[in-house]
Amino acid sequence: MKNNINNDNNYNGEMHMAWDEPPKNTGDKDPWGNPRKKQNNNDGPPDFDELLKGLGKLFGGGGSSSGGNKDGQDFSKSLAIVLSLALVVILAFVLAKGFYKVNQREQAVVLRLGEFHTIKNAGLNYAIPFIETVEIVDITSLKTVKVAREMLTQDGNVISVEIEVQYRSAGSKEWVLNVENPTLLLGLLTESAQRHVVGDNKMDFLMTNGKTEFAFDVKERLQADLDSYNTGILIDSVNLLDINPPAKVKDSYDEVLRAGEERVRLNNDAEKYKSRIIPEAEGAATKELEDANAYKNRIVEEAIGEARRFELLYSQYILAPEVTRERLYLETVEKIYAKSSKVIISTKQGNNMMVLPLDQLFKNKGK
Repeated sequence: MKNNINNDNNYNGEMHMAWDEPPKNTGDKDPWGNPRKKQNNNDGPPDFDELLKGLGKLFGGGGSSSGGNKDGQDFSKSLAIVLSLALVVILAFVLAKGFYKVNQREQAVVLRLGEFHTIKNAGLNYAIPFIETVEIVDITSLKTVKVAREMLTQDGNVISVEIEVQYRSAGSKEWVLNVENPTLLLGLLTESAQRHVVGDNKMDFLMTNGKTEFAFDVKERLQADLDSYNTGILIDSVNLLDINPPAKVKDSYDEVLRAGEERVRLNNDAEKYKSRIIPEAEGAATKELEDANAYKNRIVEEAIGEARRFELLYSQYILAPEVTRERLYLETVEKIYAKSSKVIISTKQGNNMMVLPLDQLFKNKGK
């Protein structure tokens, strides 16, 4: 390094390097005398000054070397304008991203820095970008989950049960903050409630008359479990899709079911016969009792009448025995002859007998 010093030994503030001096040799050696390396114009990074100059020409319209400072100033102003416009566009784009729409069947849960802030209803709303996040929750549509499992009944039998649960969101805040995976949670709680109800009942009851009660009990227990966890899930319905014994014993169980159905049918037939024959028997018994009572009343009345008649005859017989005896005889003969169609008359004189064919006489009289 070489310093330029005046004759008065004062430092004039200028310092020159060896590479600032024009080379004495324009050959292939550098100012230190070493061989000069050949460079490819495409090798190495681009020169920053040249890049700035190119941008200055692009935004400032170019210029001569003598106007370099002016071009640099124009470039700086243009670059500042471009950067400002880009910043405004980016800011406007980011702010515009904060607008969101909530449909009539939905609610929006707004979280500010990860914490619950508010709930927005249907309409156009705005959330501060990067500060507020929005979770849209459908509060009216029904969703469905199906659970099919083999379970143990109260009497130790294994049955295969498949149910369908329809549910919806009853609380947007709880749905978003308390439940990470509603379908998974509902499936686990449904299986738990299902096993509890199956374990409390016998197989025959579940397979026959207990299907409706089974679905109702599962719904009640499942809703109670969901409410205890504050999930914001409301059960709309629980439908029993299928309940059967395992496939390996299904044929045997079907045979048992058929036998049970036959037993029920025979019991029903017996009940029908019972309900028909008992009223008939009761009616016949009542009629017999009524006939017996009527016969009793008639016989009693007749006996009473005969007794009174005998008493009257006896009083007359005491007064006139011969006359009464004769009259009773004649009345008796009259009753006997009234039932006979032929009369035989014998006379005291001789052995002749006379026959009166009354039937023939009455017949001829009728003609």
